[in-house]
Amino acid sequence: MRSIGLVAAFVLSCVASLGQQSSTVLVDIFTNSHCSPCATMHGAVAASITSAPRASNVIVVYNHWRTYQDDPIYQANKTEPVLRADWLGGVSGTPTTFFNGVRQSGSYSQWPSVLDGLIAPAAPYTVVPVLTYTADSLILTYTATRNTLVDIPTVYAVLVENVTYKGRNGVSEHDGAMRALLTPVAGNPLDFNTDNVATGRIAIARKELWDISKVRAVVSIQDPLSKKSLQAAQVNAQMATDVDEEMRVASGPATADVVDVRGSILSHHEGLLIDNVGIASQVTRTLPSGAYFVRVVRGTTVTVQPISVTR
Repeated sequence: MRSIGLVAAFVLSCVASLGQQSSTVLVDIFTNSHCSPCATMHGAVAASITSAPRASNVIVVYNHWRTYQDDPIYQANKTEPVLRADWLGGVSGTPTTFFNGVRQSGSYSQWPSVLDGLIAPAAPYTVVPVLTYTADSLILTYTATRNTLVDIPTVYAVLVENVTYKGRNGVSEHDGAMRALLTPVAGNPLDFNTDNVATGRIAIARKELWDISKVRAVVSIQDPLSKKSLQAAQVNAQMATDVDEEMRVASGPATADVVDVRGSILSHHEGLLIDNVGIASQVTRTLPSGAYFVRVVRGTTVTVQPISVTR
């Protein structure tokens, strides 16, 4: 796993200089593919989150609950959604929704104002995850920086997948269905160094059921006492490949893609004859502040470099 170590080191060097990220809200929804009221909830998610400008600052995780036992998404993982529900304070029915770990009891019409209030403050933490996969494993590495010394947070991580399945409530798209916990629900402790940076690595076995092109990791920096998510991020899976020990060695022309944290390709470049570090600098020099990935293909070698831009 030499490549993973190099990627983690590169993230560390980049994120240490990154300013505060805008706040991203973690939404936990307990649902079921056959739950009739859940169809209305999906409509509210579309109206208030996924089809709204705030979509880039809200991450939705659907935890499928035991309302109807024949829901195949629930059947794929019967235990870990229960652990998450118990940690958040319990779930008695579907749909049940938590914003940043706080149960929502108001009407769906209140969601926009509640979410906007959570997004508005500057985030006290920054987190940059990298998710790679091999034939049999998924490996999450993450780097967190803190801008406050008030909390003693943990890192919570979960693997989700965009699943297509039409249940009896008529909903077909389940984007962000919980597949597996990558950490305990209470999270793993974060050990910050003198530069206020913490890193970690988690590996799990890959299951044949998962469509690797549709999975991603959701990572939350959370307060284990209040159960609140203090900052969150998500990242799609990238294939793990060998990385040369000397990142500055160029061998033949390269193509490069700049990818945002949601996995969207922002730009494509071909015929580059400089080294990988030079490529990363060149293709990101006009980008606004934020976290990105530069994927460089040189022959049969692929490298993925996390990049943080501060303006």
